[in-house]
Amino acid sequence: MNEITTLFDIIGLVCFFAAFRYTWKIIPQSGESLAYWIIFSFAMLMGFAWSLAVTLEGMGLVPAFFHEAALVLFAVAASDLIINSILTFVFLTRPFD
Repeated sequence: MNEITTLFDIIGLVCFFAAFRYTWKIIPQSGESLAYWIIFSFAMLMGFAWSLAVTLEGMGLVPAFFHEAALVLFAVAASDLIINSILTFVFLTRPFD
């Protein structure tokens, strides 16, 4: 069972990194939504770091210290996504003001 969990952690790790790379490439052409893409990019980077910590811990390659670090990284990534959703609402409603 632990191997399946580690496999899903690795898939999440790759997906977070792919999302970070995509958003990082969007930033130069983002225009008015620059803040949105910067915050989303940072959230994906924190998600990647969280997933890396969880994956390494699941594989038994690092001590339990990363368990505590993973919780902090997850909280930062979740906070960034909350801010990003607020900015999405602002950007969607702004033209109609």
